[in-house]
Amino acid sequence: MPAKHCVWLLIAAVFSGASTRRAAAQGDAYIQKRALYVEEAVNRTPDFQVRVNVDRADRIYSVDDLVTVTVRSRESGYLYLVYVQANGETVLLFPNKHHEDNQIPALQDIVVPADGSGFQLRVGEPTGKELLKAIVTTRPLTGAVFQDARTKSFTPVDTNTERELLIGGTANLTGAWAEHHVEITTRSENAPAAAPRAKRRVALCVGVSEYNDNRIRDLTLCDGDATAFAEMLRSQCGFDDVQMLTNEKATRKAIETAVRTTLAEQTRPHDDVVIYWSGHGSRIADDDGDESDSRDEVLIPHDAEIGSTDKIRQTTISDDVFGRWIQELDGRRVVMILDTCHAGGGGRTGQKKGAPTQKDDTVFLDHQLAGVKELGQHGTALLASSLARQVSYKRKQGDLSVMTHFIVDYVRKSPDPVTLSNLHVHLAKHVPPYVESRFEGVSRSPVLINDIRPDFLLKP
Repeated sequence: MPAKHCVWLLIAAVFSGASTRRAAAQGDAYIQKRALYVEEAVNRTPDFQVRVNVDRADRIYSVDDLVTVTVRSRESGYLYLVYVQANGETVLLFPNKHHEDNQIPALQDIVVPADGSGFQLRVGEPTGKELLKAIVTTRPLTGAVFQDARTKSFTPVDTNTERELLIGGTANLTGAWAEHHVEITTRSENAPAAAPRAKRRVALCVGVSEYNDNRIRDLTLCDGDATAFAEMLRSQCGFDDVQMLTNEKATRKAIETAVRTTLAEQTRPHDDVVIYWSGHGSRIADDDGDESDSRDEVLIPHDAEIGSTDKIRQTTISDDVFGRWIQELDGRRVVMILDTCHAGGGGRTGQKKGAPTQKDDTVFLDHQLAGVKELGQHGTALLASSLARQVSYKRKQGDLSVMTHFIVDYVRKSPDPVTLSNLHVHLAKHVPPYVESRFEGVSRSPVLINDIRPDFLLKP
């Protein structure tokens, strides 16, 4: 075995010279394996966040290119790094004989291969879509495959071992765990250069006025908010595709699929993604200690159930869960615009005019966006209609929610381009006095958390 072990090149050599039919079959095998690692080996209620990344922003490599992988976790634990090749073959890259100790410290990069480790990751045939999956557990996984891995540069993983390792192993964990994956594209050495691709702008607009659980009060115009916002994106902002989920279509599963799968597959790194939400929002007790105000914020889809604490957690969308979904859009410029009706949106609670700032002046996702930024995922922004403890309102004209009205009106009337920061300045100027003059004793504070540079251009 040579000193510099070319993992992908050596494995791929077995399959070189395959026919077109064989290549197609290999592509099918990759799709099947991708589903295993993306859909089955997933923690839908993560206790923390982890991020895997590669050294090229566009994630495109050619044969003979070297690849460097970086993993960072918000919690210390044990790292397992899996690579799914274009032909569907799978290898465990970490731990290995060069990294026998697979402990990963919190918020420190683990680089594979590390300097001086004696091996390299080099792209070889067959080429196509490929996947890197990182799993971090707070307790080590057990099994012969891991002991074997510490004696090799890489460890081939068969189907049975994969399921035991990733499905059964994580399902039986008594400790916490988190996961993340990134898809890369590899190309043949003689492949023609890809034609330049224009940046795509896509969006998901969710509006929920009607709820399946009769204990959740129906709203009157959130589906109309989503419709108006979607039309604005199409007619004023030049979006290529706008998906809508309203009322009975806005189930938790449908929203998850739209964010984690549809938006991710429609886009590439550097594309623009907008996610808009109008509907109920609420707050529940924080169950993992990651919130400074001891509350998790949740969005309430059409099929949410509120019969018990467990049901609420299973059927609503917490900020922790939504934060993990946003990781599927890693590399894109992602803007979330939330016009949520906290506590029903009708004024049960609200910030008294002139009240001092409190320690729970937070918004949905603020902690999670700070977390992904710590992990190295940049290019995210959140525009929220109110602080976590405030209530959102509809206009007394009964046409749109307050923030949505001011967004749509401003974008439609502005003769100039509209950036996210411009938009927030406009909202901060007009929304609070509007609310204060029409809803006695309360105020609204639109909030912008923006990590997109240069600023996101909503209307070109």
